[in-house]
Amino acid sequence: MLPDPGKGVVVLVGAPDAWRTAASSAPLVETPVGELSVVFFGLYTPLQGAPVIAEAVRDAVAAGAALRVTMVGSGQDLPRAREILAETPGVTWHDWVEPGALPGLVADHEVCLGIFSDTPKGVRVVPNKVYQGLAAGCVVITSDTPPQRRAVGENVELVPAADPKALAARLTDLCDPAVLAGARERAARGRDRIRPQVVTEPLAAELRRRGAL
Repeated sequence: MLPDPGKGVVVLVGAPDAWRTAASSAPLVETPVGELSVVFFGLYTPLQGAPVIAEAVRDAVAAGAALRVTMVGSGQDLPRAREILAETPGVTWHDWVEPGALPGLVADHEVCLGIFSDTPKGVRVVPNKVYQGLAAGCVVITSDTPPQRRAVGENVELVPAADPKALAARLTDLCDPAVLAGARERAARGRDRIRPQVVTEPLAAELRRRGAL
């Protein structure tokens, strides 16, 4: 349910400028044509849907997709994700990346993954990583939930929640340079919408209206 506009102001989380800086200063990585670099970072809670990601990557690679995947973080679903991807080549694991280094690591990839669970919380939130991935210059794939569709639906790649087959298909599609180029254009159009100065403007406008600024 959307808040009563008379009682509240919706302010998107957005992403700090450090993520945009990482995008502009990221080194040019020569990815072979048809290969796709993908990053996921998170706490591996059920909200994240890490097993869904793992199954999608496993199946996409098994079907011939050329993926270079970086998985960052730790948590309760990490053992299951590692088990699913145990025989899948091209996957690198990091239990921890320093916060200051994370924007640069993400910006070094073409695709950033959001969340994919269908848990009650999973269908209610827009995770920070969606905004951060966009700001870092990535194409973002995340679950097609009402909050994410409202906030960033025109600028990210949406797939059904808890559907590894749909995620695998989208990853495979993005290995096509033409499809990836189109997704990059959609992502770029939304990048300015998540700057700190932009996302806080509705709040600033309301405070000005009330004479608080």
